[in-house]
Amino acid sequence: MSRINKKYLINLHEDDMDQPIYHYIKFDYLYELLKSKKNTLVKPFKWNDPFENFMSNLNIHDTKSNDFPITLLAFQDAFYAQCWTMKKECDLMWQSYVHHNGVKLETTIRRLYNSITEQSLAKIKEITGKNAEVYIGKVKYLQKNELLNSGFFDLKKLVSKWPISVDEMAKTLFVKRKEFQSEEEIRIVLNTNCMNEENYQKDKLDIPFNDLIDEIVIAPKISNDIFLCYKEVIEKLRFTGKIKHSDLYKFDDFEVQVGDIILSSKLINFPKLGKS
Repeated sequence: MSRINKKYLINLHEDDMDQPIYHYIKFDYLYELLKSKKNTLVKPFKWNDPFENFMSNLNIHDTKSNDFPITLLAFQDAFYAQCWTMKKECDLMWQSYVHHNGVKLETTIRRLYNSITEQSLAKIKEITGKNAEVYIGKVKYLQKNELLNSGFFDLKKLVSKWPISVDEMAKTLFVKRKEFQSEEEIRIVLNTNCMNEENYQKDKLDIPFNDLIDEIVIAPKISNDIFLCYKEVIEKLRFTGKIKHSDLYKFDDFEVQVGDIILSSKLINFPKLGKS
C-alpha cells in the first residue's frame, strides 16, 4: 500500500486514509457512472454556496505600484473537484442531495484518491502539456469573518508570495462556512495546472475508474419493489459489491415488561366481544 505525499493531504494524515466515506447521488447518475465506468468531477465555481471558491473571485490591487487590479479568476479553470461525506447515514443528506430518490455510494478516502490513476493524469498531460496533481482533504468549517483571517491560510502571506502558488490556491477549496459543518465533507481536488487555455475548457471532467465503489445503498423511502428493480439494474451493470436498502426509517418491533405491565410495539388483536 503506497503512502500519499503529505503535500496532497489537506487536514488529513496517512492514518485517516482508510476511513469510509459516502457520496449521495440520484439513480440516473449512478446508472451513467456504472455504465461508463467514469467518475465526474466539476469545476468548483459550479458549487451553490457563493462563499466557496471565494479566492478566485478576489481582485488584488498593489497600491504602491498603482498597477491595474489583478484577478484570480484564471484559477477557476485549473481545478475540478468532487464532494463526499463522512456521515454514514443521514436524513439531511438523503433529502438535500437525492430527494429520497437516489443512492449512497461507499468507498474509502484512499480508494477515492487512487481512483485518479497515473494513466488518467498522463492523459490530461497529453491534452494540456502540463502535469496535473490531485489533492484530497477534510473540509474545515469557519465563521464567515474567519474565512480571510484564519490560521488555515493567511491571505496577506498568500498575496506577499505573488504569484500565488497553485498549492496554496488548492487549500482554499477545503474551507466552508460553519453553517454547513453538519455535512462533514471530504473533497478530492484535481489541479490541471491549465489556466486560460482553450484546449481544456470544460465544466466537467470524466475520470475512468476500475475499483472505486465498495457498496451501494438505496434510499430509505423507496419501496421494496422499487429497491428490487434498482438492485436488478445495478447487477446487470456488473457491479459486484454489496447492494442494500437503507434501514434509516425501519422500525423494529419491541416488547418490554415492567412488573405486570407489557409495553409492545406490535398490534394487538383483541377478541371481539360477543352478545351475552
